[in-house]
Amino acid sequence: MTMRHGDDKFGDRPEPAKGGFKLSARGIAWIAVAVVAVIFVAQNTETATVSFLWFDFSTGLWLSLSLTLVIGFLLGLWGARLIRKRHQN
Repeated sequence: MTMRHGDDKFGDRPEPAKGGFKLSARGIAWIAVAVVAVIFVAQNTETATVSFLWFDFSTGLWLSLSLTLVIGFLLGLWGARLIRKRHQN
């Protein structure tokens, strides 16, 4: 028996792209946020005085911004986790 085009077990489906990399919309959004954050931090390299409660210290503005960015990101993850837990119960 000879096989003709279309007689295989997969039908006429096209072959998947080999070696391709598909990025989701969420992945693109994360990359865009990361790029904007890096640009924002890179443009703010001056020294700044930070006051917190009774502490005053001088640091690079980029360090203050990076630390604030990381803390905000972690708080966002924590808040999303709490919301998910409440909706599951």
